[in-house]
Amino acid sequence: MLDRTAIIGRRPRASRVSGSEVPQLITVPSPQQDISRSHLELRLEGWHVVALDLGTTNGTTLHREGYEPVRLRTREGVVLHHGDRLDLGDDVHLTFGERV
Repeated sequence: MLDRTAIIGRRPRASRVSGSEVPQLITVPSPQQDISRSHLELRLEGWHVVALDLGTTNGTTLHREGYEPVRLRTREGVVLHHGDRLDLGDDVHLTFGERV
């Protein structure tokens, strides 16, 4: 469950945070080191969750039903929809689901 900004990566770090806005750091496995240390940011914006690739070398790919997969542009936010899947590489996939 996402209750604040999250940084996801093989060794995530948060930079420039204030005491009340410390992001959740989520470590994922990356044996081939395809996933960057701080790879992806998930941010709450109102009732939406926005995904941002943090300038990674190998990128993040968004898979949305009915659309061709698309690579996220660096630091350009994409509002996630229920069922969206993010491919970070190294066989790590995140699926977004709204809580009902």
